Amino acid sequence: LRRLINTIPVDKLEDVSETFHLLTAHSRAIQRTAYTLLHHYIPHVQEKVSFDVALSKTAVSLPDELVSLLLEPPTMQMVSAAYGDDKMWTSMRAYLLSWKVVFDHFSNAVSFDSYDKL
Repeated sequence: LRRLINTIPVDKLEDVSETFHLLTAHSRAIQRTAYTLLHHYIPHVQEKVSFDVALSKTAVSLPDELVSLLLEPPTMQMVSAAYGDDKMWTSMRAYLLSWKVVFDHFSNAVSFDSYDKL
């Protein structure tokens, strides 16, 4: 499935908002597939969003579906209590993959260092 998704051009995808919840799947393969799709799609869409925001001077926020995945970070007690439990590790992976998707939203952002060179 992941190999097939990698062949789909990102400009052919319309809405991936339903994909965010797949990051929390209890299957590592489904998590990786969802992350691969989002990892390719988000930077492509961000270029257009950044341009539109610059022209209209409006504010943009992260998708609610993505933010909801970050609301309950794993604690050390959870990790200690669930040692050896595969379900705990898929939950931990889901949380970390969600952060990677957040960082994808900012991959095309201009850094503050660029302003120093102007």
